[in-house]
Amino acid sequence: MKSSAEDLRKRGKYEQADLDALSSLDSSLLFEKINSCMPAERSAAVHLLSERKDIDPEYLTDLILQRLSVENSLYTKIEICSVLEKGGCSTAKKMTAYLGKIGQNQYTALPDSVSKKKSYPLPRDIIARSLGKMDASVLPVLLDVLMSGDASAVSEVLDAIGFLVFYNPQSATPENLDAVLSALTKFSDNDLIQWKLMICLSAFPLPKSLDILNHVIETSEIPIFREEALRSKNLTVHRH
Repeated sequence: MKSSAEDLRKRGKYEQADLDALSSLDSSLLFEKINSCMPAERSAAVHLLSERKDIDPEYLTDLILQRLSVENSLYTKIEICSVLEKGGCSTAKKMTAYLGKIGQNQYTALPDSVSKKKSYPLPRDIIARSLGKMDASVLPVLLDVLMSGDASAVSEVLDAIGFLVFYNPQSATPENLDAVLSALTKFSDNDLIQWKLMICLSAFPLPKSLDILNHVIETSEIPIFREEALRSKNLTVHRH
């Protein structure tokens, strides 16, 4: 059933009239509107602030990340993520602090079956999803997260890394692959991270990736590992 205009507004979808009503406000007042009780107004404020040249982008990033961590309205979330995805390394670094901490959509255990998608699965974590859609120049920031001891952050950032590299194949270098593989040993007893590594390897059409995937296919005692490795191998071979 098609949503009514009022339903959409309650979910944070703004109209031109919302932009017109807020555009004359100075930036300090507009910042306050990010936490308005009206979802459409929140979305419109984020949109307008993202276009202003007289504001501190670092401050805006901090505010909208805080808002995103408590936001329930779909279109406001989409607007915030759209702004974040246009950011650079500084924005990405701030975003990594929220990995695995927003929402309940993340994997917490191994799935029963592999993805049926014919491309790279979209990350389930909202921050990982946005990081994966950013410019490839933020990749070093994501790789740094792998060196942390936070298993939750590592689990989610692997999704972002794989997605970003898959759609920016120039980033699928041996050096970046080695950085990813560093997580293999550090989290060797974490099945969820090991499974996500199998997926991530599909973004790297390199001999080393294929060797690892073949080894998993031939030796792993965990069915989902073998199945995911086979799926990744097929994706990798077709992109080689």
